[in-house]
Amino acid sequence: MNRRGVTLIEMLVGASILVTMLFVLYGGLHTMERQAHCSSNSLAQVQEGLLLMEAIRIELASLVLNPFSNAADHEGNSFVISKPNGTSIQFVMERLRDGERQRFLVCYESVTPPKGTPGLLLHKRVYVFRQNTPWQDPVDLTTGWRQDWIGPLVEDESSRFRNLAIQDLRWRCLVPQENEGKVYFRVKLVLRTLDPGRMLPFSTLVSVATPDLPTRVSDCPCLFAPCFDPTRPDCHCCSARGES
Repeated sequence: MNRRGVTLIEMLVGASILVTMLFVLYGGLHTMERQAHCSSNSLAQVQEGLLLMEAIRIELASLVLNPFSNAADHEGNSFVISKPNGTSIQFVMERLRDGERQRFLVCYESVTPPKGTPGLLLHKRVYVFRQNTPWQDPVDLTTGWRQDWIGPLVEDESSRFRNLAIQDLRWRCLVPQENEGKVYFRVKLVLRTLDPGRMLPFSTLVSVATPDLPTRVSDCPCLFAPCFDPTRPDCHCCSARGES
């Protein structure tokens, strides 16, 4: 029995199938490589976002608050949040440096990038703060903090956030209706990813203790004191009269 050889047409058909399979394989490998690259960048963004939020949480937890009977008066005194959008903040905090507690002025400033670039650019600068005793006067929004209170620049991390792709950053101080002995800071951060339309949201809520002062709502100065017993309420248990 005679065997027929492979015709030219069959060879062309086989070559076409082989080329098609190679293109499909190449396309699949290219897609997998691109997805792996995007996943790697997204993971790096998530890590940087978490590190930024953790740094903010630690700093806000060490915020310095002066004594006020109305907790709402803290804003504009020991911290200032930009109006009306709340994208920037300046606040005084304490931390250990060279074995001693020292005060610093921390400035997070969000600015609009050059035309055509979406989102915000974040600048962070930290200065030595020389005022170590309480103050009552609000910060002048025109001239800013008193210059004799501001020491040298000790940190500038603006370049660190240059490639973070920040879409939005909001700061907000939440004051409870009752004076609970603390105020809260809500910080929301949104990052853009390489995938069009996909965002990475972050959020944190930080409580900051305030000086013990009477509540204005209940008019009971010892409402949140350890000695206050709801079953036998004594609004002066923490005062000299209650202790006598």
